Amino acid sequence: MARTHEPLGLTLLVQGPDDWEHARDLRLEMLADSPLAFLERHGDALERSDDAWRELHLRRLAPNSRSVALADDTGRWLGQMVVIDDRPSGRAWLVAVYLTPALRGTRAAAAMLEAVVDWARERGKDALWLEVHEHNPRAIAFYTRHGFVDTGGRRPYPLDESADEVEMRLDL
Repeated sequence: MARTHEPLGLTLLVQGPDDWEHARDLRLEMLADSPLAFLERHGDALERSDDAWRELHLRRLAPNSRSVALADDTGRWLGQMVVIDDRPSGRAWLVAVYLTPALRGTRAAAAMLEAVVDWARERGKDALWLEVHEHNPRAIAFYTRHGFVDTGGRRPYPLDESADEVEMRLDL
């Protein structure tokens, strides 16, 4: 699936196995820009080998997941969302959500969310779940605007257990 999202002129695409370098570059941007949003430190990611980047990317392309990205006309990735159908729990989890700062406030993130919601519905899921850092009001506001609700579930943020990850759910 690759389709142009108007009026932004961006291409929404499903990530493939050969996209690991785009995924790496975007991940490094994500970690530098939004360190609280992800369960990894930028410095640790910088030390990862190319083989490790390929492996990480391929894990996100498993049959039980959908990884979408937004690319500009040069092919540079500007955002992504990954949804994983967690078989033991039966839940579909939204992870690795990011949009480059220049596109925040546009419909770009909503276009990616629509694509992963469609995929979850096609798999028969009745909800989409996520965890977001309690000190990430921009992300919490986006999810709330798009119908996610705080379930009351909390767990310690793995990189700083004095803060929590907030569980949210979107009924499909």
